[in-house]
Amino acid sequence: VGGDKGDAFDNYAFFGGMPLVLSRPNDTARMNYLQALFSEVYLKDIVERKGIQREDVLEAILNLLCSSIGSLTNPNKVANALNSMWKHKGENAVSPNTVKSYMGHLEDAFLFHECRRWDVKGKDYFDYPNKYYCEDVGLRNARIGFRQQEMTHIMENIIYNELIIRGCAV
Repeated sequence: VGGDKGDAFDNYAFFGGMPLVLSRPNDTARMNYLQALFSEVYLKDIVERKGIQREDVLEAILNLLCSSIGSLTNPNKVANALNSMWKHKGENAVSPNTVKSYMGHLEDAFLFHECRRWDVKGKDYFDYPNKYYCEDVGLRNARIGFRQQEMTHIMENIIYNELIIRGCAV
């Protein structure tokens, strides 16, 4: 009730819309709440429920997706980035199928939403690359330690979520 709309938007873009975030007394408590929620509820649930064998891969995928919201990507690009970063080759390499499976788990947990691209000329969806958006920007920010605050990407994510909530085909 009341207050500056600009401040309210800035708070939403930073802390997201999780219901209990506003009940926290200060910004530090809000950040701690979101980080704990992400690791103690979401991540733990995915690992246990889906029987994740490579938690390091899941966490690296989370970091990549959170750092690149709204960017075109696909499981092959993510697998290549991880293998390059970790210098994995051969049987130690992370497969695109594992990445695709883990990305699906992140969508099932309502952490991310895949936005498929529409080919106007061919009147069909492209297979890849697609964009991935966080369901809640506060959880995204918590995952990456409240850094990388590129407002253009965050704004795109917020607009995408709003359009989906309103029932639009994006």
